[in-house]
Amino acid sequence: MPVGMVRSLATEYGVDKKSRSFRPWSHVVCLLYCQLTHCIGLNDLCDALRHHSAKLFAVRGATPPSRNGLSNANRERNADMMEALFWKMLEHLQNQFPGSTGLAH
Repeated sequence: MPVGMVRSLATEYGVDKKSRSFRPWSHVVCLLYCQLTHCIGLNDLCDALRHHSAKLFAVRGATPPSRNGLSNANRERNADMMEALFWKMLEHLQNQFPGSTGLAH
């Protein structure tokens, strides 16, 4: 994921204004981890990320969320930012690997 992509989208969608300790980048990393590891719930996800916090921090300074922080972020943050991130990443990957098949926007 290109450096700055999440930050610029967070600014564009106003997500960065509402975040205090749980930054938008950490939220994205958290949701990706959840999908890739098939976490079964909020407690499972938060416990796993806290357990791997040193490795998580190596991913551009991402931090594990508290259960309340993640729940609040999922409830309050604009989901349109995540959709825009999907489409920007798809476009980026298609530019990096022209000729590959995939979704079209």
